[in-house]
Amino acid sequence: ITVSVLSPSFGVATLVCTLLNLFFMAFGGLFVRSETIPAALLGFRYLSFYSFVYEMLLVRELNDRTVLFNPVDINGQEWRSIPQEGGVFLRNMGLVPTPGQWRMDLALLLGWAAAYVLAAFLVMRFAVKEQR
Repeated sequence: ITVSVLSPSFGVATLVCTLLNLFFMAFGGLFVRSETIPAALLGFRYLSFYSFVYEMLLVRELNDRTVLFNPVDINGQEWRSIPQEGGVFLRNMGLVPTPGQWRMDLALLLGWAAAYVLAAFLVMRFAVKEQR
């Protein structure tokens, strides 16, 4: 909402939102492990709502569950099923499967949502001039 309020046209708003979403997904931990992100881009992890939602969803779905990994060889033939604990998978992904972390992610997600809406309101209130 904030980007669309600040943009002079629909095309600019679409381009900026697309680029922001790309950076938020890429450097928020959705496509890249958090430990491999360069230090200069690490701030995007905390600006991105994707990282909080991604961690919350994966922890909710995989923690305390056994997942069967069915690898295939180069010919497409299945090997044997390998049981994998969900908590081990989450820790390998750099995610923390604790209730405290889940609550912190939820609080940060709600905080960012409120901040984005407040920023959009302030921009609309003070920066956008009505034209008749």
